Amino acid sequence: MNNKIIKHSEELIKWRSNLSRDINFIPTMGNLHDGHLKLISTAKTSNYNINVISIFINPLQFDNKRDLDNYPQSIDDDIQKALSNGADLIFIPSEKDIYPPNKKNIIYQKAAKDLSSALCGLKRTGHFDGVCTVVYRLLDLVKPKNLYLGEKDWQQLLILKKLIEVNQLNIKVRSISTHRDFDGIPFSSRNQRLSKSDRKLMRLFSNELSVAKRLFREGKQVNLEKIKKSLDQKILEQNYWIN
Repeated sequence: MNNKIIKHSEELIKWRSNLSRDINFIPTMGNLHDGHLKLISTAKTSNYNINVISIFINPLQFDNKRDLDNYPQSIDDDIQKALSNGADLIFIPSEKDIYPPNKKNIIYQKAAKDLSSALCGLKRTGHFDGVCTVVYRLLDLVKPKNLYLGEKDWQQLLILKKLIEVNQLNIKVRSISTHRDFDGIPFSSRNQRLSKSDRKLMRLFSNELSVAKRLFREGKQVNLEKIKKSLDQKILEQNYWIN
């Protein structure tokens, strides 16, 4: 099929109605990096399905308006990267298209409480509800056979798997391991905005994770107190821990 860009849900629904193949779906907020491209290329080589990606900055998952306003956008570059790495169709809807003013077709979702009330959910009120709402809306529009997600956002991955299970959606979630830069830091839209000094600190944290992973594989246990002490010595603020 010819590569295609669609900007309205009605056009997407019409396009989808003429398909004879299943859909792989990769939802994004744009500012594509190598982690996104790995998802797109993996989906492309995994099967004969149509590869659809969406680019939509979801306002419902931001609890800070300044963070939303400052979210990096690079739409022309995103389109080029997506198409050259295996996207067959790019869906770029407007906010009014995803969240019509009359609320038609919007089914607001709540993230599973047991999965969203800890870790990132402790300081990001409503974030995962917003993620679930937009993903549910996009899944309803795209109707994919497979949903491809990165394991970098592990908590979000578990929450979206639960969303699909609870709503009994016939969609297979396929996760891709965290894709990291040369210095061990995960590819991320936010990480691309780190200053040199902040990136240096984050590299120290990534190194600690690598050591912990190696020690766990060797002895099946990790000394959290030792890691905390090491991070404190490196002046790294810790928001939460899994015990």
